[in-house]
Amino acid sequence: NGKAEISLLTLQGHSLLLNTIEPYGLMKILVENRLVDRISAKVEEAYAYIHVAKSADLNHDGSDEIIFSILCGNVRQPSRVFAFDLKNDSLWSSLRKGSPFDELTVMDIDHDGHFEITGRNNAPNSFEEVSIAYPDTCGWFFVFDEKLNYKRPPVRIGPKFSQIIPVSVPAEGGRNYYAYVKGFRDSIPFLGWYKIAPDYSLVREEFSYSRTFKHSPDFLQSAGNSGIVVCNAFGESVFIDEDGNGNVKNDLPRRSNPLEIINPSLGEKNFEYCFLIDGNSRSISFFNLSGRKLCSINKVSFLSSPLINWVGKINGRFQFCVSGGSTVQWFDVRKNPWLFIQYAMWLLFILGSFGLIHIIRLSQVREISRRDLLRREILELQLKSVKNQLDPHFAFNALNGLSYLVSKGDTAKVSDFINQFSQLLRSQLQSSDKAVVRLRNEIEFLEKYMALQKIRFDDKIIFKMDIHPDIDTNILVPKTIIQAHVENALKHGLRPKLLITGSEAGTVKVSVSPSGENVIIQIEDNGVGRASGHGQSMESNGKGLQVLDQIYSAVKHLYKIRILQHFEDLYDLDGKPCGTRVNIKISYR
Repeated sequence: NGKAEISLLTLQGHSLLLNTIEPYGLMKILVENRLVDRISAKVEEAYAYIHVAKSADLNHDGSDEIIFSILCGNVRQPSRVFAFDLKNDSLWSSLRKGSPFDELTVMDIDHDGHFEITGRNNAPNSFEEVSIAYPDTCGWFFVFDEKLNYKRPPVRIGPKFSQIIPVSVPAEGGRNYYAYVKGFRDSIPFLGWYKIAPDYSLVREEFSYSRTFKHSPDFLQSAGNSGIVVCNAFGESVFIDEDGNGNVKNDLPRRSNPLEIINPSLGEKNFEYCFLIDGNSRSISFFNLSGRKLCSINKVSFLSSPLINWVGKINGRFQFCVSGGSTVQWFDVRKNPWLFIQYAMWLLFILGSFGLIHIIRLSQVREISRRDLLRREILELQLKSVKNQLDPHFAFNALNGLSYLVSKGDTAKVSDFINQFSQLLRSQLQSSDKAVVRLRNEIEFLEKYMALQKIRFDDKIIFKMDIHPDIDTNILVPKTIIQAHVENALKHGLRPKLLITGSEAGTVKVSVSPSGENVIIQIEDNGVGRASGHGQSMESNGKGLQVLDQIYSAVKHLYKIRILQHFEDLYDLDGKPCGTRVNIKISYR
């Protein structure tokens, strides 16, 4: 009549009584103390409860019947399935059996338009009695028709302490029906998967998603026949939609307790699921059949685990009632009208974040570039300052040579010297603003310098230059890196030798060669040597090499060119000093 009824099972002594009311306006009692069965208990105080009740129009008269089984603990009776027709005030039941049902499933297995009733069957091994047709010492598969008669004799498929669970799995073009068996055999866990054929026989098969589960799965059946969820307490789960497609990668979290379905057909399109995830977490989450999490309610705070009392539709809105302890809460379930706007907001947030990061990064790059430029300018100023110390030093030494020629009164050589010196000075001035020059420019300057020195020493100086053909003369080197050492060799090596021997010629040899990725420059002379005590090396107190060391340090920081040098004393066969060799190693990495 469009009004819901409430049915209640009561217990008076060992009698199970059914009562039904219509609680609207003046409460109407439809069924009062209708005897269902009597309990045969092992203990003095009997108890009973209906675990799950289903409704279906078994006699096809337009109104549903209540289908239920009764759990009474370790008792011999009742162990059967009941159906009550409220419209015709008719009650019927199956034959008494020993193995109990704790959950019923109503399905049309053979697709003939009539219902079959089966259920989850346990084998608790509570009692043994040969007079009982199907004792609970093993698991049985039962199938009843609409009159609760056996469609076929029950099939034994599980040992004691096992469970037989009927499962309706969606498939393309319909549904397939299975019996899932789990339990222990000789303390070893086992799983069984049987397809229920149209003649109600069982055919052993492999579960399509058996590789997904290392532990026993639990099936959460859809009441709306739209899909199924397979999961367990070890975080293994599969969402199977109405077409039989499974989704292993889903949003279902790992948890310590199994799930409980609140209402599997909640939603306008009959596809949304609502789960109570782990009662200890006090949270409710909604999922769809693709396994995507729709939303969560994390404000469900109760003293005890929450219980879903009612799910329904009021004024066109889905609602459910949650209670726990003395607290009751009501919730509306509706789609978020701003759902797609939130994606745009997230997109704007991400783009804004990237933009902000880009602006900050750009600002940092500019600041780093500004600091590098400032640091480079400071280094260049330091380098020019050091170089400017070296240029007067070179000019001072050249003028000393000129003074020597003037004192000898050799006007021809003085004139030639002044001419060569003017060309050398002009070359020096052209590169006065540079701290580093090309190797070829340094070689040209060195050749002009040696021509000037030959005039000074009356051609008693032999100058040799050896440039390896593989050397790139366009590489950068510090200005006067070779000339300063040649000048040092002349002043402290060859000049004392000429003063001692008189007419014996002196030799300066310069070689440039590659060594892997490095360049090796050697300046060798056959002068008196540092160990003789006649010459003073510029390494110890010469101004030129001291300035060069400062140039090497600045070039390293400014141009990333690393320069290493060391002095090597040469000896003849008698162990006497016979010159000095300077080894310079230039690294460009």
